[in-house]
Amino acid sequence: MVSVSSLDDDFYIFDEKNYCLVGRHSHRKFQLGDEVKVEIIRANLEKKQLDFRLIKEKQKSRK
Repeated sequence: MVSVSSLDDDFYIFDEKNYCLVGRHSHRKFQLGDEVKVEIIRANLEKKQLDFRLIKEKQKSRK
C-alpha cells in the first residue's frame, strides 16, 4: 500500500464522486487503475504486507 501521508509534494483531497485523490495546488490526480512506479520501503513477512513509496517521475525538459 502507498500511504497518502507519503505523498509530500502537495496536500491531497479525496474526491468521493470520482473516487480519486486530487492535489490541492498541483491538481495532480491519482485514481484506481493509474500506472505508477513504486519502491518497497517496508516488508512484514508475518502479516504478509508490503508498504510502498511512489517514485517521483522526472519532468521532461522543454526545448
